Amino acid sequence: MWAGLILSGTLGIKTVAMPVGIGSDNLYAVSWGHALVSIGPFTATMMLCVGFMQIFADQDQFGMIAMQLQWAREQELLGELIWPPTWNCTVIPPYCSK
Repeated sequence: MWAGLILSGTLGIKTVAMPVGIGSDNLYAVSWGHALVSIGPFTATMMLCVGFMQIFADQDQFGMIAMQLQWAREQELLGELIWPPTWNCTVIPPYCSK
């Protein structure tokens, strides 16, 4: 959100400043407005990159947590099925009864 606001704000300031007569009259002349329009996209791009990296890191972390929880559930279920050995298995395991 902040990256979009910075990008829109810096370009908006230059857009309003030129017709009003503040700064340079030429779009490509060296002035404070040119510096503002140049620095704004770089700042916004860096913020977007950091934001996307944080989103991808969060997705990876949530995926890892979900995998660990699933593994823990499977281990708990496996522990309930195997221990204590109370099965009466005289035939093939699918036909065992507790």
